[in-house]
Amino acid sequence: MSVLLGICGSIAAYKTHELIRLLIKNHIPVHPVLTEDALNFVTRTSIGTLSGCKPYHSLYENEEGADHLRLTKETDILVIAPATAHTIAKCALGLCDNLLTTLFLAYRGPKLICPAMHTEMWENPTTMSHIQSLRQSGCHILGPITGDLACGDSGTGRMVDPTLIVEAIQCYLKDPLPLAQKSILISSGGTSEPIDPVRNISNASTGKLGHSMAHMAAFMGAKVTLVTTKPIVSNPLITSIKTVSTASDMQKTLQELIPSHDTLIMSAAVSDFTVAPSPQKLNRKSSHHLNLIQVPDILSSLSSHKSNKTYIGFSLADKNTQKIALEKLHSKNLDFIVSNTSDNIGSDIRNVDIYSQNGLKKNLVNQSVSDTAHEILQLIP
Repeated sequence: MSVLLGICGSIAAYKTHELIRLLIKNHIPVHPVLTEDALNFVTRTSIGTLSGCKPYHSLYENEEGADHLRLTKETDILVIAPATAHTIAKCALGLCDNLLTTLFLAYRGPKLICPAMHTEMWENPTTMSHIQSLRQSGCHILGPITGDLACGDSGTGRMVDPTLIVEAIQCYLKDPLPLAQKSILISSGGTSEPIDPVRNISNASTGKLGHSMAHMAAFMGAKVTLVTTKPIVSNPLITSIKTVSTASDMQKTLQELIPSHDTLIMSAAVSDFTVAPSPQKLNRKSSHHLNLIQVPDILSSLSSHKSNKTYIGFSLADKNTQKIALEKLHSKNLDFIVSNTSDNIGSDIRNVDIYSQNGLKKNLVNQSVSDTAHEILQLIP
């Protein structure tokens, strides 16, 4: 797995340093190609040092020639980040007057374009037409997002976060899944029950896997609604993100949303107990007893909405994992359940078992979060 990374002349080019660092951290080699304008924002030295590969920028710098053919055959995906309006126009029109656009025209693998430009340039009908043309030719377009821009302005045109670009690269290098137009509701993170205005009962769930599934499903064309307790990097392809805190908040939100979705993936770690919170901060010098109150079972409360929907639940236990998972699978009327242990919490490597109503379906060992997300999404009919 390797990336051919095109870098254009945008102020957002400084983010490519972080993008390259993240790709290398994920064991994905990077072959950088810079336009002449990109050299006004980053240097060949910095890009070459971070990537460990010679950065290219000219069609004529290699005496042996044909770099555009060699590089297209040695890499698995072409990514242009940031992609300026100028380069986007050239790619859409088939103009190839520099190394990057020549590579783009010759490249036969997947292509990912991450635009970055001022709002007026992005919203110009000509740019919109070029973007539509690139989409129709099979290019993946990620972004831009709304936020702070150069010169103190704010609006749509900001390049997406490098961590999201890495998620997209990992997704588009996997086998595609038939998720287009599927409506998927995903819960993620760990709920928190307040004790007083500054303390709470919670758990160690990070939401990594749930967020990865949300990103991946959106990249593959699904209409995704994410209900989460954790911050998530902005992804313009996710239809809606609802932020909640308590188990009660999550239950209410899911009950409102489930009728309009085909699939529910309940990956959130929901608190088992809540308390009657104190309206004021409790004094540590006084003795206090917490009266734990069992919270309603969210999945059970959603069973009346199931009909022909697909429900995927999660089970976490350190002993009798199979027995506990199968009991939950049947008692909650789930189609599938993902069984894991506390060792998986926050880990970048996952070991899980997936059970269907017919028994063990998949045993996943030493899988990345991205690979685990892909395996779970394959369960959706």
